[in-house]
Amino acid sequence: MTTLHFLEQNILAKCTRDQTCRLGLFVPAHGRNRLLGQTLPGGLMVVLMLFSGANMTAQTCAETARTWRKAATRTALAACVVQNIAPAQLAMAQSALDSNQFEQAAKLARAAGAKLTGVKDVAAWIEASAQFGLKDYEATLAALPPVWATRYPTPLYGKAALLGAKAAKEIGDTAKGIQLLKQHSAELTQPQGDFLFGELQLSAGELTAAATAFQKVYFYYPTSAEAVKSGVKLAIIQATLGAKYPSVGSATWLERIGRLLPGRPGTAREEIMAMSGSWSGQDKELATVRKGAADYFAGAREKAYGYLQALHVVSPSADAERLYYMFAAAKRLNREADMQLALKELTVRHATSKWRLNALTDAGYYYLTENRYAEYEPIYAACAESFQQEPKGAFCHWKLTWSKYLRHRPEATGLLRAHLEKFPQSEKANSALYFLGRDAERQSTPDVARAYYQAAADQFPNTYYAMESRRRLNDANIPRTTANASVADWAAHLAFPDRKSAVMYTISQAAQWSLDRSKTLESAGLAEYSETELRAIIRREGQNVTLATYLAELMQRQGQIDRGIRHIKGSVPSYLYLAMVDTGEKFWRLAFPMPYSQSLIKFSEERSIDPFLMAGLIRQESEFNPVVISHANAYGLTQVMPATGRELAQRLGIPRFTTAMLTRPEINLNMGTYYVRMMLDSLDNNVVETLAAYNAGRSRVIKWRAFGPYREPSEFIETIPFDETRDYVQSVIRNGETYRQLYSKERELLLAKNDPVSTAMPPEQPVAAKPAAAKPAAKKATNAKRKVQKR
Repeated sequence: MTTLHFLEQNILAKCTRDQTCRLGLFVPAHGRNRLLGQTLPGGLMVVLMLFSGANMTAQTCAETARTWRKAATRTALAACVVQNIAPAQLAMAQSALDSNQFEQAAKLARAAGAKLTGVKDVAAWIEASAQFGLKDYEATLAALPPVWATRYPTPLYGKAALLGAKAAKEIGDTAKGIQLLKQHSAELTQPQGDFLFGELQLSAGELTAAATAFQKVYFYYPTSAEAVKSGVKLAIIQATLGAKYPSVGSATWLERIGRLLPGRPGTAREEIMAMSGSWSGQDKELATVRKGAADYFAGAREKAYGYLQALHVVSPSADAERLYYMFAAAKRLNREADMQLALKELTVRHATSKWRLNALTDAGYYYLTENRYAEYEPIYAACAESFQQEPKGAFCHWKLTWSKYLRHRPEATGLLRAHLEKFPQSEKANSALYFLGRDAERQSTPDVARAYYQAAADQFPNTYYAMESRRRLNDANIPRTTANASVADWAAHLAFPDRKSAVMYTISQAAQWSLDRSKTLESAGLAEYSETELRAIIRREGQNVTLATYLAELMQRQGQIDRGIRHIKGSVPSYLYLAMVDTGEKFWRLAFPMPYSQSLIKFSEERSIDPFLMAGLIRQESEFNPVVISHANAYGLTQVMPATGRELAQRLGIPRFTTAMLTRPEINLNMGTYYVRMMLDSLDNNVVETLAAYNAGRSRVIKWRAFGPYREPSEFIETIPFDETRDYVQSVIRNGETYRQLYSKERELLLAKNDPVSTAMPPEQPVAAKPAAAKPAAKKATNAKRKVQKR
């Protein structure tokens, strides 16, 4: 039993005897203290003051319940529980459940459920979970019905079905377990649901049904832990059923092998060797090709190329896949002649195959990174012509268009307009509008330029190129003239995606019901339930600004600012296309928060860095999570590597540097701004190049400088060959402009603002960085092609 819960039980016992109690709490700066004969860790001292007739008020208890996870308030909650205040009972029930004090959890949850009518299902879920922990499976099943008796479905439906089915399995009531899983099949977490269904069918002696369930797990979730267990059970069932075992076709096996290939090529190869002997025709040929693919993914590129080159297959699909992996192996081996030969064979024999499309885009990228436009232009032209209906076709057309524009070719203007006409859904549509405007300016047709800029600003309001377009519209070099009518009409009839109409601002009855429940759950300190509730209703209802705002606020109140940002992005993915006047400023401040503003502004201004740009960089790097640690081992707000931190600590005179210091906001901001200043100084104070170097490395930026005669920073940005780095630079600049718009009039308030208290995990328990987290140049970035979470 933990010291904390020893205290809670003693306080509960004392309060129960006396019926009245009051708690006073304080935390000393240091030292270890004793209370009730127990040592309190971390210097926490809880002083219990007993007063006759002095009760905790309901309001005080509600406030305490919100923060029950804090050690100092969890003990105070005991007094509220004695007074039968339901939110406190529910909070303490969850606390007891988390600490495996199942009997106490069950009693408290049952008491809370009797009073909290709006969240009886949550109380029932906690009680049932506690009963399961006590191994009282009959009581588990008896406690669950209120979970499914809600007005609208909740995220607990599937969880409760799994728990009930497990309890039913323990007492041998397989029929009940099967019934629960069937009834809630659409709400089950997979592959856990199918695996448990298979186990129950196996217990019921329904071997065929069990085999079918285990096969779903084994073939469609091949990298899961349940897949390994399913494989063992399938072997037993197959041995038992013999010829009656439900057969699995070669296509299903190939599906499993395809899912195994990238991450577990050795396992994929073993299964091909074991199974392909019994196959025939196209599937057998595909298996033989994927044997070579397994060698490719395992890093044996020379072996893969030789094997695939010697392999003869008749099936067109197998041959196309064979040629692609030959191409890919040759590319990784830097054998251009072999790479080009494989691509030529794909073009001649499989012109419309997806494998040719993949080879074309890979080949284009190969030459693009070296600025070999004579090679990549015809490749992108062929890709755009052959695959106009594919998203990659739009990508290829843009790469060709941009190459022509950068080299000032006369056909560039026509290609820019053609890109908008052929691919108005392209993510490069705003780029095309902006550069058409720049081209019109150089042609001394300001009315035409105005029409293009206005279209970019209207259609893509909060993107990088919309901001650049507005800057050009306000430039003194463009007279205040009327936009060219014919160009404006042409742009108005382009089939841009309608991103705004899908966004809602009002909420349905079901959403309001969930929102009310969410507030009740938060009042009981169950923020994780509150968050799950809101996420579920957003998934059902679609993009809703009101719900997303509340969800992000919830996360901020929990000290999880980064999750609030991600919830905005995930809940309203079209948010960059919404006007601030439509959503309200609160929504944007949640999407673009500015915590740690004191230190951020102080260190930025000391080093002559725009603090809003720095805030934009931090949002892109860490989303303001001070303890985040990336997969590249970069730490904190500005994502500093330990080796870089050690060097910067010496320069800044920070004594006794440890890696854990990088998770302290003030130290991290001190180092991050210092490093940005160093990079600015080394790159002639060029902000755009500095941002690119922060993400991909200074040496790459020096190389990219020579890729074209850039007439403006936007041309350099658009020419960056790495998608991640290009998106990163545009996003940071866009973020900075948004921060400036939101906070530029509040400098003194921001300087006076206290830094937030984070509830994120401490550095001893690293937090994996989001996919967007980028790594500074001094971090020796080696893989700038990594996927990023955009926006």
